[in-house]
Amino acid sequence: GWSLLPSGKVLVVDTTDSSPTRNTEIYSPSTGTWASAGLTPVPLIDSVGEVGPQLLQPDGRVLAVGSTGKNAVYSSASGTWSAGPSFPVIGGKQYDSADGSAAVLPDGDILVNASPGVYKPPTHFFLFNGTTLTQVADPPNAGVQSSNDGYMLVLPTGQILFNDRIGDM
Repeated sequence: GWSLLPSGKVLVVDTTDSSPTRNTEIYSPSTGTWASAGLTPVPLIDSVGEVGPQLLQPDGRVLAVGSTGKNAVYSSASGTWSAGPSFPVIGGKQYDSADGSAAVLPDGDILVNASPGVYKPPTHFFLFNGTTLTQVADPPNAGVQSSNDGYMLVLPTGQILFNDRIGDM
């Protein structure tokens, strides 16, 4: 994941196989240098190197979504990480967002999709309000899609256009 921070620097969650696997970095375009942003408090990268989306909220916090079911929140004001809410276990399966899609809503909340494992349907949709993840209604084809199957676009109306890549918008 990559996020442009309010400072103009870029936050990166490292998905390489190098150790430590929870490594994050900050890139400074003005100096062309990299610095550590610390370790995420929970593992976000799965065993095959997948990770979910990473979005900046208007208050300067970044939600880094994991492909492990766990999520983390970075405060650009303090430069610190904290554990975010995990995706639920549904039907005995841990949900995660490997290559999933997400969008920041006009109110600052984040809409994100998750499925039970890498490239496995069904997908469910969740709203992150800065503290909790709440499941919301799914679009029509969610039952046959995994988290990596769609794209989200915030429209000028504040609505989210979801392209499911199988013929429906």
